[in-house]
Amino acid sequence: MYFINRMSTSAVLLKSGQKIFHGEPSQAVAKYNALFSQESKTILGDKDTCVENLTLLDNNNNICEVFNWCDPFVIEMDLSISKKFEEISLSFTFMGQDGALAAQCHSSYNKIKIKNHHKKSRIRMEIERLDLNPGTYYLNLIVYDKTDNRQLLWLHATKKFEVCGSFFGGAAVQLLGNWQVS
Repeated sequence: MYFINRMSTSAVLLKSGQKIFHGEPSQAVAKYNALFSQESKTILGDKDTCVENLTLLDNNNNICEVFNWCDPFVIEMDLSISKKFEEISLSFTFMGQDGALAAQCHSSYNKIKIKNHHKKSRIRMEIERLDLNPGTYYLNLIVYDKTDNRQLLWLHATKKFEVCGSFFGGAAVQLLGNWQVS
């Protein structure tokens, strides 16, 4: 989409083969993105896992919905897990506005084991450099059992955020994060 805004003087938007817009590229891109707006919902889950107070923070620990490209990115949340699970893993996935997976930060990939202390845990995950292309993104959260085979909870599009900047490049599939579990 970035290249359409940058390189085009006019754009046509089609839906099911029918022209629904013709005009200014930035307006066409905005209308295209509106076709893919996401709704937050729980796809999978029961009473085994509870997430509360999930927030996105900037490098000054302020709640934020707009981040600059390459700035730090922090996710904090409270997590309660059923006593029947001694250990879990977490996966934060980042979806573009079109619903395509752009990146993932998984605790197992980062060699982090999250033990169940049978009380509410505060999770903080920091990404030192947010290398996502400028645009709109949605954060998904998946909680797995310790085998990474069973999903205990899956929150789809739980947070929406923007990445701003003038650079456009490829996004990494995995993001290394600094995790803290207390």
